[in-house]
Amino acid sequence: MSKTNDQLRPQDITPKTVLRSTYWQSLVITFLATLVIVTIANWFLYREILGEARAAVHQDIQMLASKEAK
Repeated sequence: MSKTNDQLRPQDITPKTVLRSTYWQSLVITFLATLVIVTIANWFLYREILGEARAAVHQDIQMLASKEAK
């Protein structure tokens, strides 16, 4: 017969169950925090790389236009 949460008595909650639930909670929190941090970092890096690429393309177009003008 399995016990439900209503049937658990205080003496049934052992340090092992507390440690196990704390372990899973810390894993979930760590995963979510990592996901948020990586998402924010990628957004900033992507924006930086895109800005540099736009500047490079603009510079190349100006160089080509100046060569054709000569």
